[in-house]
Amino acid sequence: MTLLDTLRDTFGVKLQHPVDYWKALINEDLALPGYTMYTNGFNLVQGTVKMGRNVQLGPFTYIRGPVYIGNNVKIGPYVELTRCIVLDDTIISHKNVIVDSVIGPNVWMAGFVATCNRRLDDKPVQVKYKGDTSNSGGKFGAVIDRGGRIGAGVMLKPGIYVESNQTIRLPKINYEAHNA
Repeated sequence: MTLLDTLRDTFGVKLQHPVDYWKALINEDLALPGYTMYTNGFNLVQGTVKMGRNVQLGPFTYIRGPVYIGNNVKIGPYVELTRCIVLDDTIISHKNVIVDSVIGPNVWMAGFVATCNRRLDDKPVQVKYKGDTSNSGGKFGAVIDRGGRIGAGVMLKPGIYVESNQTIRLPKINYEAHNA
Protein backbone atom coordinates (compact mmCIF):
# COMPACT_ATOMS: atom_id res chain seq x y z
CA MET A 1 0.00 0.00 0.00
CA THR A 2 1.41 3.41 -0.96
CA LEU A 3 1.40 6.54 1.17
CA LEU A 4 -1.36 7.98 -1.05
CA ASP A 5 -3.45 4.83 -0.52
CA THR A 6 -3.03 5.18 3.24
CA LEU A 7 -3.99 8.87 3.15
CA ARG A 8 -7.04 8.05 1.00
CA ASP A 9 -8.13 5.29 3.40
CA THR A 10 -7.55 7.47 6.47
CA PHE A 11 -9.43 10.54 5.28
CA GLY A 12 -11.91 9.01 2.80
CA VAL A 13 -10.92 11.51 0.10
CA LYS A 14 -9.00 10.86 -3.11
CA LEU A 15 -6.40 13.57 -3.70
CA GLN A 16 -3.42 13.43 -6.06
CA HIS A 17 -0.41 14.32 -3.86
CA PRO A 18 0.51 14.19 -0.14
CA VAL A 19 0.80 17.99 -0.18
CA ASP A 20 -2.85 18.17 -1.28
CA TYR A 21 -3.84 16.35 1.94
CA TRP A 22 -1.75 18.79 3.96
CA LYS A 23 -3.37 21.78 2.21
CA ALA A 24 -6.82 20.32 2.93
CA LEU A 25 -5.80 19.85 6.59
CA ILE A 26 -4.65 23.44 7.12
CA ASN A 27 -7.69 24.80 5.26
CA GLU A 28 -9.83 22.56 7.50
CA ASP A 29 -11.37 20.88 4.45
CA LEU A 30 -10.71 17.36 5.79
CA ALA A 31 -13.08 15.57 8.11
CA LEU A 32 -10.61 14.31 10.68
CA PRO A 33 -11.27 10.79 11.95
CA GLY A 34 -10.44 9.90 15.51
CA TYR A 35 -11.10 11.55 18.81
CA THR A 36 -10.69 15.01 20.21
CA MET A 37 -7.32 15.38 21.89
CA TYR A 38 -7.28 15.51 25.66
CA THR A 39 -4.09 16.41 27.46
CA ASN A 40 -2.62 16.80 30.89
CA GLY A 41 -1.25 20.03 32.36
CA PHE A 42 2.25 19.34 31.06
CA ASN A 43 1.31 19.66 27.36
CA LEU A 44 0.06 22.62 25.35
CA VAL A 45 -2.49 21.99 22.60
CA GLN A 46 -3.86 24.78 20.38
CA GLY A 47 -6.32 24.55 17.51
CA THR A 48 -7.98 21.46 16.07
CA VAL A 49 -6.17 18.28 17.05
CA LYS A 50 -7.52 14.77 16.46
CA MET A 51 -5.90 11.51 17.40
CA GLY A 52 -6.51 7.81 17.07
CA ARG A 53 -6.30 5.12 19.73
CA ASN A 54 -3.28 4.37 21.93
CA VAL A 55 -1.48 7.66 21.35
CA GLN A 56 1.25 8.35 23.88
CA LEU A 57 2.38 11.93 24.47
CA GLY A 58 5.55 12.68 26.37
CA PRO A 59 5.61 15.60 28.80
CA PHE A 60 5.92 19.17 27.53
CA THR A 61 4.65 18.36 24.04
CA TYR A 62 3.48 21.43 22.08
CA ILE A 63 0.86 20.75 19.40
CA ARG A 64 -0.48 23.53 17.16
CA GLY A 65 -3.38 22.44 15.01
CA PRO A 66 -4.75 21.53 12.75
CA VAL A 67 -3.00 18.23 13.44
CA TYR A 68 -4.06 14.64 12.83
CA ILE A 69 -2.33 11.85 14.79
CA GLY A 70 -3.11 8.24 13.85
CA ASN A 71 -3.34 5.09 15.99
CA ASN A 72 -0.48 3.73 18.12
CA VAL A 73 1.68 6.83 17.74
CA LYS A 74 4.34 7.63 20.34
CA ILE A 75 5.48 11.22 20.73
CA GLY A 76 8.40 11.87 23.05
CA PRO A 77 8.96 14.74 25.47
CA TYR A 78 9.57 18.31 24.30
CA VAL A 79 8.24 17.71 20.77
CA GLU A 80 6.54 20.42 18.71
CA LEU A 81 4.01 19.35 16.07
CA THR A 82 2.50 22.09 13.91
CA ARG A 83 0.04 21.64 11.01
CA CYS A 84 0.96 17.97 10.45
CA ILE A 85 -0.48 14.64 9.49
CA VAL A 86 1.11 11.78 11.45
CA LEU A 87 -0.11 8.34 10.42
CA ASP A 88 -0.34 5.06 12.39
CA ASP A 89 2.45 3.29 14.28
CA THR A 90 4.93 6.17 14.08
CA ILE A 91 7.47 7.09 16.75
CA ILE A 92 8.64 10.70 17.09
CA SER A 93 11.35 10.79 19.72
CA HIS A 94 12.33 13.60 22.11
CA LYS A 95 13.00 17.25 21.24
CA ASN A 96 11.83 17.16 17.62
CA VAL A 97 10.26 20.07 15.73
CA ILE A 98 7.95 18.75 13.01
CA VAL A 99 6.06 21.44 11.09
CA ASP A 100 3.91 21.55 7.96
CA SER A 101 4.62 17.90 7.12
CA VAL A 102 3.05 14.56 6.19
CA ILE A 103 4.52 11.68 8.18
CA GLY A 104 3.60 8.22 6.86
CA PRO A 105 2.88 5.06 8.85
CA ASN A 106 5.62 3.13 10.67
CA VAL A 107 8.07 6.04 10.58
CA TRP A 108 10.76 6.31 13.25
CA MET A 109 12.36 9.66 14.05
CA ALA A 110 15.26 9.81 16.50
CA GLY A 111 15.81 12.76 18.83
CA PHE A 112 16.56 16.33 17.74
CA VAL A 113 15.02 15.99 14.25
CA ALA A 114 13.52 19.03 12.53
CA THR A 115 11.55 19.65 9.36
CA CYS A 116 12.37 23.08 7.97
CA ASN A 117 9.38 24.64 6.26
CA ARG A 118 10.50 27.89 4.63
CA ARG A 119 12.90 28.73 1.84
CA LEU A 120 15.27 31.62 2.54
CA ASP A 121 14.30 33.25 -0.79
CA ASP A 122 10.60 33.05 0.25
CA LYS A 123 9.65 31.15 -2.93
CA PRO A 124 6.91 28.52 -2.54
CA VAL A 125 8.19 25.09 -1.59
CA GLN A 126 7.97 22.47 -4.35
CA VAL A 127 7.51 18.83 -3.32
CA LYS A 128 8.30 15.94 -5.67
CA TYR A 129 6.47 12.72 -4.88
CA LYS A 130 7.07 9.75 -7.20
CA GLY A 131 7.57 11.97 -10.25
CA ASP A 132 4.67 14.32 -9.49
CA THR A 133 5.53 17.85 -8.31
CA SER A 134 3.19 19.89 -6.14
CA ASN A 135 3.51 23.53 -5.19
CA SER A 136 2.77 24.07 -1.50
CA GLY A 137 1.59 27.63 -2.14
CA GLY A 138 4.07 28.88 0.47
CA LYS A 139 5.84 26.92 3.15
CA PHE A 140 6.01 23.16 3.63
CA GLY A 141 8.19 20.76 5.61
CA ALA A 142 8.62 17.16 4.47
CA VAL A 143 6.82 14.07 3.21
CA ILE A 144 8.18 10.97 4.93
CA ASP A 145 6.87 7.78 3.37
CA ARG A 146 6.01 4.47 5.05
CA GLY A 147 8.80 2.99 7.16
CA GLY A 148 11.13 5.97 6.82
CA ARG A 149 13.86 6.24 9.47
CA ILE A 150 15.35 9.61 10.38
CA GLY A 151 18.52 9.61 12.49
CA ALA A 152 19.36 11.85 15.43
CA GLY A 153 20.06 15.50 14.71
CA VAL A 154 18.86 15.50 11.09
CA MET A 155 17.32 18.70 9.73
CA LEU A 156 15.19 17.99 6.67
CA LYS A 157 15.13 20.82 4.12
CA PRO A 158 11.81 22.26 2.92
CA GLY A 159 9.97 20.04 0.46
CA ILE A 160 12.06 16.91 0.87
CA TYR A 161 10.48 13.55 0.11
CA VAL A 162 11.86 10.59 2.07
CA GLU A 163 11.07 7.44 0.15
CA SER A 164 9.47 4.33 1.64
CA ASN A 165 11.86 2.48 4.01
CA GLN A 166 14.64 5.01 3.36
CA THR A 167 17.05 5.93 6.17
CA ILE A 168 18.41 9.47 6.52
CA ARG A 169 21.32 10.00 8.89
CA LEU A 170 24.07 12.47 9.60
CA PRO A 171 27.52 11.64 8.25
CA LYS A 172 29.75 9.68 10.59
CA ILE A 173 32.47 11.62 12.36
CA ASN A 174 35.75 9.90 13.06
CA TYR A 175 36.19 10.82 16.72
CA GLU A 176 39.83 9.70 16.87
CA ALA A 177 40.86 11.79 13.85
CA HIS A 178 39.30 14.92 15.37
CA ASN A 179 40.87 14.40 18.78
CA ALA A 180 44.39 13.26 17.76
